[in-house]
Amino acid sequence: MNYVRLDEPDLTADPRAVSEGYADGVHWTIRAEYDGTGVLRTVVTYASRGVAASFSVLGASLHNGQLLSMWVGRERDARPFLLLRAAPVVTHATAVLASGDRREITMSRVVEDFRLRFGGVPLPEDDPLASMELGGPPGGTQVIKLWRPPRLASRRLLPAELLPSGLISPGLVPSQAVPSQGGPSEATSS
Repeated sequence: MNYVRLDEPDLTADPRAVSEGYADGVHWTIRAEYDGTGVLRTVVTYASRGVAASFSVLGASLHNGQLLSMWVGRERDARPFLLLRAAPVVTHATAVLASGDRREITMSRVVEDFRLRFGGVPLPEDDPLASMELGGPPGGTQVIKLWRPPRLASRRLLPAELLPSGLISPGLVPSQAVPSQGGPSEATSS
């Protein structure tokens, strides 16, 4: 019986579409291939409302028991798009947005040549990704919380009287700068 290590990809794999989908008015195709040096390249092409976009990600497959690698493509004039490459044990994934809304991600079958599952979903422009929920690994659902930088000062996040006063310039908002309503100051970073 021959055994293959999951962290040693088949570098002879032919480039091909590994996942396709349609959701929220966006159609996409995810292609995978190895470049001449053995580096995995994943290319996402998607279209929505007459705007076509494409981005590619170079990088190794998963390492040391990693379950997931992910990227958010933010192409000019196109909405953000989440790309996932996952270990075979990950059977489904859910993107949880800052608002609490959820986006189910259809994962491909295991693509044997790459020893991965692939998936993707369009994201709203004004509701960033907050965490990922992964189903299938031993031990049940796993939640991966994403770090996000503190909110940037903008007219819609700060009371108007704070911006012109010179107390706050555009940039990071200190937690004590935005008072809560009816009580001591609270942190505003998320």
